[in-house]
Amino acid sequence: MDCNCECCKQRRAENLAALRIECDELHERLAKADARIYELTNKPEWMHIGQPVSVNGNHWRGVIVDIAISERGVIMVRIDSPKGVFYNTPPEWLEYAEGQIEPCPASALADEAARFSYRLRDKMQDTTGRFSQTALDAAQK
Repeated sequence: MDCNCECCKQRRAENLAALRIECDELHERLAKADARIYELTNKPEWMHIGQPVSVNGNHWRGVIVDIAISERGVIMVRIDSPKGVFYNTPPEWLEYAEGQIEPCPASALADEAARFSYRLRDKMQDTTGRFSQTALDAAQK
């Protein structure tokens, strides 16, 4: 353990100065990295949490629930959709590629939700019909 002599005080001061230099260098590197990420990231202005989007043209629609940008500037978008609710799957993380994920009107998302709610209602009616007491009794005969 260091004592309080002048030699030890000098050594501690030198170590502290070296740590400050390392810290300053790290801050400078982080600032450059942040600037580079900002430069690489071409996040569209329309992209924000709550924005309705269409994926792969009009293959399916959903709403952005989270956005992440990696250290390398890759934009990841987490999308919740009526299709995901219908199939009981969690929101999907997708890498943003221009033209693949685009904004869509809220009415298009509402139409998609209505379509899946009709499919769900039909599925529930089919399930209820198949497993009703009458159907089960008829199957046992």
